[in-house]
Amino acid sequence: MLKKAIAIFIALTIIILPNAAPVHAQDDNPPVYVVQPGDTLNVIADKFGVSVADIIDANQISNPNLISAGTQLVIPGLEGVHGVLTTSTVQLGDNLTSLSLQYGLSTDTLIRLNRVTSPSEIYAGSSLILPEQSDQQASSLAAVSTQSGGTMLEDAVLANMNPWALAQTNDLQNNWDVLTGENLYYHPTSASQQTSLVSAQIKQISISPLPIVQGDTVEIKLTTAQPTDLSGTLDDHDLYFFQNGDNEYVALQGIAVDAQTGLAGLQISGKGQDGNTFDIDQQLLLEAGSFVRYTGSLEVDPSTIDPAVTVPEYDEVLAAVTPATPDKLWDGQWTQPLLATAPYVLQDCMMSPFGAWRTYNNTISSYHTGIDLAVCTDSADGKTIHAAAAGTVVFIGPLTVRGNATIIDHGWGVYSAYYHQSEIDVKVGDHVTAGQAIGIMGATGRVTGPHLHFEVWVNQVTVQPWDWLDNTYP
Repeated sequence: MLKKAIAIFIALTIIILPNAAPVHAQDDNPPVYVVQPGDTLNVIADKFGVSVADIIDANQISNPNLISAGTQLVIPGLEGVHGVLTTSTVQLGDNLTSLSLQYGLSTDTLIRLNRVTSPSEIYAGSSLILPEQSDQQASSLAAVSTQSGGTMLEDAVLANMNPWALAQTNDLQNNWDVLTGENLYYHPTSASQQTSLVSAQIKQISISPLPIVQGDTVEIKLTTAQPTDLSGTLDDHDLYFFQNGDNEYVALQGIAVDAQTGLAGLQISGKGQDGNTFDIDQQLLLEAGSFVRYTGSLEVDPSTIDPAVTVPEYDEVLAAVTPATPDKLWDGQWTQPLLATAPYVLQDCMMSPFGAWRTYNNTISSYHTGIDLAVCTDSADGKTIHAAAAGTVVFIGPLTVRGNATIIDHGWGVYSAYYHQSEIDVKVGDHVTAGQAIGIMGATGRVTGPHLHFEVWVNQVTVQPWDWLDNTYP
């Protein structure tokens, strides 16, 4: 009888236990988000698609008002995600598959973590929430593009790897799962196997900055496996690639102040020495710049805003800055075009910034294509204008709007221009060095007072001059 009672108890226990409340093992490495300046619990909850109450409960928060930048918060409901979560910028060639392999997360987890509704939302320059990785955790990834009429075995040979390992890495069940031109990914075991994610013929490719911004200078760098002829476009501007080392190429492109925000198309085509070709067609995020919009109106000579004058003059300047000459004449960071000595700082002597929207005679409005600089020193040569970098003078002369102007070609489609001078001390064809005196500040052309208008052109587009004075390209 006792044995029968024990058997009944065990049977009842087996039946009852599955209906009991489940016991969750404590996660020793839950996903953690570091609060950023400006974050609130509502913002964070919306970012991760959870409720504020769940965040408060998971972190045992007694006073939500005490949450500040730097606070680490456990984010509940993200099964399969561990470590510190951070906002990362999508790089060229990244997609859900490559990110999944690099971060060891399923594509479903990536989609849920970032509330992605379509793979087309993943483009270079966009932001994704991803786990931080240490150097030891980071998983390098390379790609091989499937060939027309080829098989997965042939693709594996191109990648110098086991075809079954290639199939397993890419979760392929059959050879016919692969489409022509589709990238297959693998983890390289040596430097010789390393390629970019956009083409096996490109060892490395980078675009800076990402996202691209109105008024920026965009720098595209490629390292190829062999000498390669390159061409391309960015936001409908033809790109010019110049060699900057063994199988290393650079293209510089300006983004106009009034460029359409949203997605900008990038196309790059290449043909290697062996005759093999590749084509890249991607979308980059293009964001709005931050520019001043002046109220009121500047009163100037009416002849300087007459389209019959301004349009031909612009065309004349554009023609001067259009050739992308092959020799890079500048070296390192550019120098300031005007002398500034303590307690003065050249930025403090700026009269009007780049990109500022201005109105003239209550009639015509336009954005400022450079920076206006005033005298920035007590020194006697405070009005002396200096070449910002080494180059060749390609234009001098009086212009109605720009006054006495000097334009210098620095190579690779990069030019600097100096307007409103009272005196020009160089001539066309002169080679100038960085810091060389080239003229004197004045008040010629369309002005409201003496100053130097300094501008930088990159592949036929005016860009933020301070970027060239504060950074080194390439």
